[in-house]
Amino acid sequence: MRSLLIALTMLFSTSAVFAYSSYTPMGYAGNPPYYYNCVNCHSNYPLNSGDGYMQLSGLPPQGYEAGTTYPLTVTLADPGLSRWGTQLTTIHQDGSNYLQGGTIIVTDPINTNLLTGPGNAPDYLNQTSIGTFWGDPGPVYYQFDWRAPDVSTGLVTFYVAGAACIGNGSVWGDYCYTISVPTIPSGSAPDVEVTLTPTGSTTFPAMGGALLYNIGASNNGSVPATVDIWVDVTLPSGFAYGPVLGPVQDLTMLVGFSTDRDRELTIPGSAPAGTFSLNGYMGLYDPASPSIWSESHFDFSKTASLDGDWTGEWFIDSGEPFDEFASGGEEQYTPSEFELLGAYPNPFNPTTVISFSMRVSSLVSLNIYDISGRTVAELVGGWRDAGVHEVTFDGSDIASGIYIYRLTAGEFTASSKMVLLK
Repeated sequence: MRSLLIALTMLFSTSAVFAYSSYTPMGYAGNPPYYYNCVNCHSNYPLNSGDGYMQLSGLPPQGYEAGTTYPLTVTLADPGLSRWGTQLTTIHQDGSNYLQGGTIIVTDPINTNLLTGPGNAPDYLNQTSIGTFWGDPGPVYYQFDWRAPDVSTGLVTFYVAGAACIGNGSVWGDYCYTISVPTIPSGSAPDVEVTLTPTGSTTFPAMGGALLYNIGASNNGSVPATVDIWVDVTLPSGFAYGPVLGPVQDLTMLVGFSTDRDRELTIPGSAPAGTFSLNGYMGLYDPASPSIWSESHFDFSKTASLDGDWTGEWFIDSGEPFDEFASGGEEQYTPSEFELLGAYPNPFNPTTVISFSMRVSSLVSLNIYDISGRTVAELVGGWRDAGVHEVTFDGSDIASGIYIYRLTAGEFTASSKMVLLK
């Protein structure tokens, strides 16, 4: 009897490893409502903790044109690994319904196939058996077309999950990645507004000081809007520095939403003399080509600089966090899900801000680990209310390298990596 149990265990364990080499069941692209992804099977390492990357390219930065077909590419890479897999879907959210956002078209049937959802449910693009690229050190590429929906669809989000595998018949040593990429109709930016207002002095001596300001956000339109908010600094040389705040991403602003926060930007003494600009943005954040729907700025100046060249000392932004958002002046904003929003900036030196959202109040832990799994810092340990939270991590006392930040809130767990460069 024991021999039979061992044999059955080996059979099903082996089957689990190879069960999805030619396809993955629908709903594992890291998409709502359940956010299942490759980690559900390849659970050896935390999500997004490898040394690789995954990206989606080909979407127009100015937004999509209805009915236009765009050739898109998913790129997946991780050094030292040699078997690959991916799943992608496009989702338009209508209330509590998650519907198909546009049409996914297979253009490379050798490496990809399509699982068709029922009715208006999303379709899913998967790799085939050949599309696992077994033995290929990567990067690997999955190409397909996407036909944009009608403009009335509005915001469409691409959800992509990927597995970078060691290819030895075991899930040990495999790393998993997820990304989400939003796009909106061209020329259909929502009627939202960001405002920056200085609340203290805007002129600073050589030693620097604290720039006090207020940042406000409002939705003046007739429909809810999902936005990113971020702030950067334009240096006297004309170069942009930051973001120094955020980006705080995927904020759902209800109709009539309005809020503001008091913040403080530390001006380092080693910063050069001259005129600076503090710039606030609302839109869809992308480091290379953001979609900006509203912008506000004001100038501040530094009369002199401390002796010596600027060493790259960071401007540090702090103050009231972007949590407990209010709608209509009274109603508390509550995110629709638990989510680890990310660390920004990343790479960083020496500080970064980790953001996360909570659907309901919960016991929360947010810890930092090195790549050996040793605890570096415990940032949060206690009860937190529903909302969007920001926590600053200061890496001044640790060495350069890759670090993992891990969030646990109730039964929700997520982690990602960040890079400290000194």
